[in-house]
Amino acid sequence: LTVNGTLTGKDLAFNINSLDVGGTMTFDANTTEIDSFVIYSGGRVSVDDDITIVGKSKNTTEHVLVGGRFEGEQMYLYVDMTEVTSTGVVSVDEGGFPGGQGPGAGISYTSGASGASHGG
Repeated sequence: LTVNGTLTGKDLAFNINSLDVGGTMTFDANTTEIDSFVIYSGGRVSVDDDITIVGKSKNTTEHVLVGGRFEGEQMYLYVDMTEVTSTGVVSVDEGGFPGGQGPGAGISYTSGASGASHGG
């Protein structure tokens, strides 16, 4: 599948060999099966829900190349090789937990806090 214009969809699920995006793609999906996923410079993929990307032919996607912008709420990527070029951006700004919440929250202190990173 090649997207050079605009593709917007709801409840999309893919089971394809390759997805190449040079335009704009906005959708919500749960599990997407793709062997090769490329977002070219100037391309933008926005996922309005949690997304899991796995391979179509095996349990991992062979190659993800981000030269444009890939954004979502939470991403679970099972990938053999991921490349983010100098023009590429991967953003999961909607996917983290506020401080003091979520797994690995730790303990808050007036001078800081302990715990793991939560994204976002």
